[in-house]
Amino acid sequence: MKSLYSVILAGGSGTRFWPLSRTRRPKQLLALTGDESMVRLTQRRLDALVPRERRLVLTNAQQADAVVHELGELIDPTHVLREPIARDTAAAAVLGALAVRALDPDGVMAVLAADHVIEPAAVFADAIARAAEVAAASPTLVTFGIRPDHPATGYGYIERGDAAATDGFHAVQSFKEKPDRATAERYVAAGNYLWNSGIFVWKASTLLDLAADFIPETLAALEPLVTPDDPFPSADALRPAFERLDKISVDYGILERAPRVEVLEAPFQWDDVGAWSAIEDHLPRDAGGNAVRGLAHLTSTRNTTVFGDGDHLVATIGVEDLVIVHTPDATLVAHKRNAQDIKAVVDALRERGLDDRL
Repeated sequence: MKSLYSVILAGGSGTRFWPLSRTRRPKQLLALTGDESMVRLTQRRLDALVPRERRLVLTNAQQADAVVHELGELIDPTHVLREPIARDTAAAAVLGALAVRALDPDGVMAVLAADHVIEPAAVFADAIARAAEVAAASPTLVTFGIRPDHPATGYGYIERGDAAATDGFHAVQSFKEKPDRATAERYVAAGNYLWNSGIFVWKASTLLDLAADFIPETLAALEPLVTPDDPFPSADALRPAFERLDKISVDYGILERAPRVEVLEAPFQWDDVGAWSAIEDHLPRDAGGNAVRGLAHLTSTRNTTVFGDGDHLVATIGVEDLVIVHTPDATLVAHKRNAQDIKAVVDALRERGLDDRL
């Protein structure tokens, strides 16, 4: 499709994968699951569909130079929108839609998180192309749902409704916030609930029409700043508008209220890799179930994930179910069941004034 644009959301606080990730180098800039960073892999998944001149990236101003450097030849460095303040995904979606519309009034945008693991790439690209055809033909917002394999409490859910006109697509009956365990179990048992992947496809003009209806303050603040002559305003130009905006997700601000939303159950494998304990699923494991990146020597060790740094050797004896991450200025040792609690550690370090470790 000549009107298909990719819009990668590449923000992040660098919290969940501390100490390897930091404020200026968050998860998407790291090669956690392969030889390339997650943001590069995200961009390359659409190589067959979206050429360099139709690729956009939204990130925060503090990380923008690192994102540009990491993506290198894959993007036009002028196509990076630098958010001066984090204002959640509604502001990012509207800003991206305004930029796409400024470049192409008929533009369709695939909105992608920069830090998901998705395979195979060819199946993903085909699914995006199918969604883009639906979005281009009607004022429909398309999202992707993931068939749950366990009652996860860390994801939002999509209640799938009746079949839509296009084969494989269904109307969205409702969006559900992250549930408690009992509710998640009920969703999985029902069979018509999918995890919300955070991957969207829509026509830029459709999204902006809905923004005018449901979050007019966001649209009014940003629309005058994005023009065909200047589709990528600077962080300084955006700052006064962003300072006036509330933090609103695009799900809550627009999708939950939109009259036409369809979901396609993802035909690809998906993982948002939300914590250190999830990394092991994407790395080779030894006979003891250990996943190792870097230099390590493990003795009587089971089900442990080790991320080393450079030539530093990590040695373990008689441990199991741990995450061990070594960097030059900080080392993490955590039980896997507590891997989701790293944010509390980061917050405590910030209160102690150890910002140079964050």
